Amino acid sequence: SAFLLNRSSDLGINFRAVYAIAALESGKGKQTSGKNNYCGIKNKDYSGYRDFDGRDECLIFLADLLDSKFYRGRSLDSIGIDYCPTDPTWSGQVKEIMREI
Repeated sequence: SAFLLNRSSDLGINFRAVYAIAALESGKGKQTSGKNNYCGIKNKDYSGYRDFDGRDECLIFLADLLDSKFYRGRSLDSIGIDYCPTDPTWSGQVKEIMREI
């Protein structure tokens, strides 16, 4: 959405990374983890997945998450270690999808 493009720009985040993470985590939109959760974002106590009112809300949440002090300024390789610790190829897959966008 135009809002996400502006939001990503305001935060200094590459919007392609947001879309690529969502594409990877959702099988390019074919499956979600929780209601409208295209990004595999866990709930606060890590007992399941967060629910969102819509796709844009999820993508904006991810952009804000990537701008949090935990992730801000880190490379995709570094983010992948924490975002998806069970898959050492996660960041490479995100980068590949970014090249397609």
